[in-house]
Amino acid sequence: MVENQKKIMIVEDNMIIQLDLEVILETAGYNVVATACSGKEAISLANEYHPDLILMDIGLKGDMDGIETAECIKKESSSAIVFLSGNSDLRTNQRVLDINPVSFIIKPINEDEFLEELEKKLF
Repeated sequence: MVENQKKIMIVEDNMIIQLDLEVILETAGYNVVATACSGKEAISLANEYHPDLILMDIGLKGDMDGIETAECIKKESSSAIVFLSGNSDLRTNQRVLDINPVSFIIKPINEDEFLEELEKKLF
C-alpha cells in the first residue's frame, strides 16, 4: 500500500465507475479529495481543492466534455491530467494530445495496470 498525500480528483459521469475508481485509489493509499460528474462541477471543485492529479473522463454530463473541462482547469491550475475514456477515435485522440495530459487510459481499466501507470507517470 502506498501512503501518498497527493490530492486526486475524479471526474466521471458514470457513478459506478466513479465509485470503483475511488475505492481502488483509496485502497491503494491515495487521497481522493473530490469527485464530479460534470464539467462545471469539476472546474469549481478543482478551484476549491487544487488537486495534484485529475482523472478526467472525456464524456461528461452537461454541456462540456472532459477535454473542454481540462482546458478550462489548466488555465487556472497546474493539476496533472490523466484522461480516461472508452473512446479512442483519432479526432478525440488529437484533442486530448493538445491538452498535453500525463497519460491516456482506455476503459475498462485493469486495476493493477492502472495503479502501475499512476505510480510510474506521476509519483
